[in-house]
Amino acid sequence: MKTDPVCGMEVAAEKSAGKSTYEGNDYFFCSTNCKSKFDADPELFVSPRASPLPTKSADIQKGEGKESAIEKATTKKPAAKTTTVTLPVEGMTCASCVNTIEGA
Repeated sequence: MKTDPVCGMEVAAEKSAGKSTYEGNDYFFCSTNCKSKFDADPELFVSPRASPLPTKSADIQKGEGKESAIEKATTKKPAAKTTTVTLPVEGMTCASCVNTIEGA
């Protein structure tokens, strides 16, 4: 199984909705919508900044250990007040996209 770099959904390569090659690596997508987003700006989805946790031992040795990275990724400042907003969202083609939007 491969992971769609846009929405994070697991995709079987042979059943994917599309494939793109960037810097010698193949990426597979759950939908043509995710593929289009990736093709428009691949660096947004493959850059080290896209991952909240360090993935290389060199990053951990530089002081970006798992604990500090997890704290950075999960620590949120409290909001001054809460507001509910209803927005129309179009073009979601997979359950993972729905979960991402609902979580935000």
